[in-house]
Amino acid sequence: MTIRALVKALNDADAAALAVQNGITEGVNIPGVVAALAKAYGGNAQVAALVAFAKGLIGPGDIAVGGRLSPQQASKMISLVYGNDFLKEITTTKMQRLEYEGQVVDIPRRSLCRVDQGKEPEDDDKSSVDEFGYTLRAESAQLFVDLKNDFLLNNQDNPNLANELEGMFATRIQGELVDLAWNGTGNPASGKFLKLNKGFIQLLKDSIDAGGDGAAKTANINPAESWYDNIEGLWELVPDEVKAQCVIYMNSTDADSYAFQRGRDTVRTDDQATRQIIGKAIRPVVGMPAKHVVITPPKNLIVGMCQDVTRSRAYTESH
Repeated sequence: MTIRALVKALNDADAAALAVQNGITEGVNIPGVVAALAKAYGGNAQVAALVAFAKGLIGPGDIAVGGRLSPQQASKMISLVYGNDFLKEITTTKMQRLEYEGQVVDIPRRSLCRVDQGKEPEDDDKSSVDEFGYTLRAESAQLFVDLKNDFLLNNQDNPNLANELEGMFATRIQGELVDLAWNGTGNPASGKFLKLNKGFIQLLKDSIDAGGDGAAKTANINPAESWYDNIEGLWELVPDEVKAQCVIYMNSTDADSYAFQRGRDTVRTDDQATRQIIGKAIRPVVGMPAKHVVITPPKNLIVGMCQDVTRSRAYTESH
């Protein structure tokens, strides 16, 4: 796309629009104008249709287009969503199907050994790879965005409209996904936001209720104690072999309260920053429920999005 070609295409579109407004249709090649706009916008026929509609060259039926995204398009969109800072540090998956079986892989600690030169390692010298299986089940969800006519008119000459809209949608989905990941309670039959799928907190509660060797461990937050004492009590429940990999996740406001409490302490038990405890990072998360603390290796927090994505557009005229 060159600026000169875009300016010419927009000027031709303005001239065609003026002719149509004055009732002159002979000699006005609207398909050719729209094609020239699409070429000027780097082959983006969707933006060209929006611009032509805003200028009055085409009707609403001409922009009621959509369909399933190609795997490449869906992958690009999901990559934008996964650009969120929190999502970048946990395990994220692009699901090819509605149900996905995955593995979190790790090598056990103290696996290093010495074998004399020329000898083969014995069976007890070899480390097996620890695999923890998980299942992701995608549930359908929709995001409906209403673009007003004024918005289209104000952006009719904006060459970056498509990228800006794509970024805006991805940012909104990012926030929704992180919110649901922490707060979802799960009930696919309901269309309400928190019922769309189960989040980490609900899954931890389910694990505690189920019991067993792999069950999550829990302790109640005591409001009469400082945040330091509460987190210290939780830290003692973490198995020694995973402590080095763990991150402490807290609601942003609670993390601020912890930092303020640590900043006021006259006797410090460590020289670390106020957002740390014994050198371990405390990670504030916007949208995480208050009065909850989750201590886990980030790779154990898993989010998936299915690449079966459909995009549709429709025009509704309101008065």
